[in-house]
Amino acid sequence: MNLLEIKNIHKEYYKGDKSVIDVLSDINFSVKKG
Repeated sequence: MNLLEIKNIHKEYYKGDKSVIDVLSDINFSVKKG
């Protein structure tokens, strides 16, 4: 996953409410959990 994709995920799912770092944490959590 590249930075542009991460930014797009950030915009799509969080509408700017979270920082990219928070999104990365959520992705890591999802991967560990899943």
